[in-house]
Amino acid sequence: MTTTNEEFEAPPVQIEIREPPRAERAVWEWLNEHKDEYGRLVQVPWEAKLSEEFVQECDRICTQTNSLYGEYLALFLSRWYREGPNKDAQQSARFAEIAKAKATSEKVRTEAEKLLSGKQPTP
Repeated sequence: MTTTNEEFEAPPVQIEIREPPRAERAVWEWLNEHKDEYGRLVQVPWEAKLSEEFVQECDRICTQTNSLYGEYLALFLSRWYREGPNKDAQQSARFAEIAKAKATSEKVRTEAEKLLSGKQPTP
């Protein structure tokens, strides 16, 4: 087998970068304001201590907005309620259902289905 170092050139591609829609920007800004709690929720749900206000706002984003972040927050909250200090199987299932219903990502859908089936989600 031989290898060659050939250069290929493709025509230029036009790329337009736009700001996220207003609602998405608002959610993103809120998450950035609460990045410590958000980081714990995402990275270590089994030991994350979250404020009631943070959890309530995440719930609102998941259930009352069309934000793309809602599917991910719902998945993270499902894991938090399943594995975290405030274990609650009903809330875990509720948020897994929300994540599955809102999923635009096959990864989110698959992980939500694992949570609903009782299987261990991918770390």
